[in-house]
Amino acid sequence: MASFAAIIYAILAALSAAFQIALANGAPWGILTLGGQFPGQLPRNMRLAALIQSAILFAMGGSVLAWAGFIGSWPLWTIWPTLAFTALTCLGNAVTPSRAERKIWLPVSGLMLLSALVVIAMA
Repeated sequence: MASFAAIIYAILAALSAAFQIALANGAPWGILTLGGQFPGQLPRNMRLAALIQSAILFAMGGSVLAWAGFIGSWPLWTIWPTLAFTALTCLGNAVTPSRAERKIWLPVSGLMLLSALVVIAMA
């Protein structure tokens, strides 16, 4: 079960990272992030932030995969910041004023949080 949950987390993190990379490259999906305050393309500084966020998401996926035993040389302590960041992301998606963002990203971040908790508990 922990292996399956880790793979689910990693896939969702990679999909979220791909979304962030698309935003960084000018995709007009600003309504789906940052509370919808930038409909259309994100401003340049927010596009840079999206690129940084994509790197963080890939690292978080690696952290969960490492805890589940898929990656041997990854520092295991990184699971705790990953769990905290995932929980804060889920909370942010729950309270965002953007209905579109909440509709798409709350289920994704909620499943990521549940998956991370399963991996921590069972691996």
